[in-house]
Amino acid sequence: SAASDVYKRQLEIFMSDIDAWQELADLYISQQLYQYAGFCYEELILASPDNYHLYVQYAEILYTIGGSENYNMALRYYSYALEMSEDNNLRAFYGLCLVLHQLKGFASKDNIRLFDLAHQKLIDFYKSVGSDKLSIVDKVLKKLKPTETF
Repeated sequence: SAASDVYKRQLEIFMSDIDAWQELADLYISQQLYQYAGFCYEELILASPDNYHLYVQYAEILYTIGGSENYNMALRYYSYALEMSEDNNLRAFYGLCLVLHQLKGFASKDNIRLFDLAHQKLIDFYKSVGSDKLSIVDKVLKKLKPTETF
């Protein structure tokens, strides 16, 4: 599209323009060009490696693209985001649960423990804010839980 061409020309000149990378990624996402958006997020992470939000967003793109390789990469990026900031990072905890559910055919004890940890963190959050959604979240997450396959 014309808009993406403008951003690409801008980035040819100013490769470190974080706002242009973000805008281009958003444009690609709106056009469902997730592979291209993923490349933009790789550049954003290189430019701002301490921004855990970028790791979560990149993991979401990998999850959306799908496939076991992308699910495994998404798992890593959600984990990186949680290493940087566990507090109020619900998207990463939900992302972990969803990715581990998709990888259920490759369930290991470690993956099951990781799922249980993310599940418990989400439940603890809903309890701490006194949400009436607690029982719904718990029920859904229990249905997503992977089981050992060996």
